[in-house]
Amino acid sequence: MPSSCSTERSGSGVWPQWRAITCPTLLVRGAESDVLSEETAKRMVDELPAARLVVVPGAGHTVPGDQPAAFQSLLREFLMS
Repeated sequence: MPSSCSTERSGSGVWPQWRAITCPTLLVRGAESDVLSEETAKRMVDELPAARLVVVPGAGHTVPGDQPAAFQSLLREFLMS
């Protein structure tokens, strides 16, 4: 499966490690990211039931730098839930 995500390029060993995560996980993707593809992000949440995907409009790969207020709000909401 072609992807622009660096985890895809690093080999299949990443997916077993990802699936081994047992705590609730917030996956934040900038809608304009050129590093984490939409397809890979969707696969990540499919592979890890404890993961929740949030896509931030107007952000590239560095969401905290591109949309700091939105990132802070998402993180606060996630940690308080």
